[in-house]
Amino acid sequence: HIVDKKILAAAVTVAMFGVVGVGISSQALAVDISANANAVGDNELTYGIRNNKTLTIIGSAGSETGYLSSFNGTIDGNNTEDHTGNIVIAGNLTMAGNIGASNATGNFTVNDGITVAFQDSLTILNTNNITLSGVNSTINFGNATAGYNRETALTVTSNITMGAGSIINVGNGTTIIGNISGIDGTGGTINIVGNFTMSNGDIGLTYDVEQVNVSANNTLQIGTDSASHFIKATRMNINGTVDAYTGANITSSVTIGADGTLNLTSLGGGALAAGVNGTIDGDGYATGTLNINGTWETRGVIGATNGLAAINIDSDSISTGQTTKFAHSVNATTIKLGNSNSNINATLQVLTGNGAGENIVITGNLVSSGNSSAAGVLDINSDANF
Repeated sequence: HIVDKKILAAAVTVAMFGVVGVGISSQALAVDISANANAVGDNELTYGIRNNKTLTIIGSAGSETGYLSSFNGTIDGNNTEDHTGNIVIAGNLTMAGNIGASNATGNFTVNDGITVAFQDSLTILNTNNITLSGVNSTINFGNATAGYNRETALTVTSNITMGAGSIINVGNGTTIIGNISGIDGTGGTINIVGNFTMSNGDIGLTYDVEQVNVSANNTLQIGTDSASHFIKATRMNINGTVDAYTGANITSSVTIGADGTLNLTSLGGGALAAGVNGTIDGDGYATGTLNINGTWETRGVIGATNGLAAINIDSDSISTGQTTKFAHSVNATTIKLGNSNSNINATLQVLTGNGAGENIVITGNLVSSGNSSAAGVLDINSDANF
């Protein structure tokens, strides 16, 4: 008899790894995982994982040295109960088929030192939790050769936990519905290498992540839906643009590079702008721009290590006439009060948080709005040095 080579490949896989309860057809090529099983990369099979069972996917020869095997099949959980059936990535892998599109899977774990990349053909990843175990566990939500940007939209519905030294690279076209956290007080690094909007979860929910990097010419948006989203990271490096809106909070030591801009904006007149709990520094002497549009106050020193290039208060024409409070020392080359298109004064208030008269040092040139009818107001309520 002539045997379809795809069916033969599936049969060999089952025979090698002892998978129980197999149903295979030339159309579906379905493998029913009713016992813990292994699968080798470079196959096109479709897997269904039963409750509490684990499918471990190992790379083909050479994957341990950087070659990414191609896993082109789809994986689903149990057809009667969502979020069941676990997946372990134990070899460097490129995945091209959807995961959990029909029935969500349970835990998706990337082992230490392993890289998994999601191709453009993978558009749905629906699993209970994604875990990056530790050092150099890496997820690329797009192809590295395309700068991790995607030609198709990928929706990831899952919480993500990151061990120390793990890495996520996310670019254009990816939506993450869920929270990202560190593990037991440690966390990994999130690289924003495209335009990414964070409106469906928080970063650092349970434990902080170690670092969030926003690369040049890319934008991270936080809180576009007016919800109280937050980022908690030990460090945040901004070399592109971060747009944070009302209700959003960044808890981190923030560094803004020469091409970096941090926009803290109110979504409504008189509303609070997004907050920063921590210090803000330039990345080298006098780099980075901070734009404040809305009622706002410092929650840490600005420019203690390296000053910023510019701080612009009421820099847009939408949210004007607001008050910015410097409750800590600030260092920037230029501090501008308002913009020339507004006829309402922007106010800079210098006042320590506890009103005890602590000395605040403001280093930089204070510049008016450029509109003589609303040049800006400086309100000093504490001892201050300029």
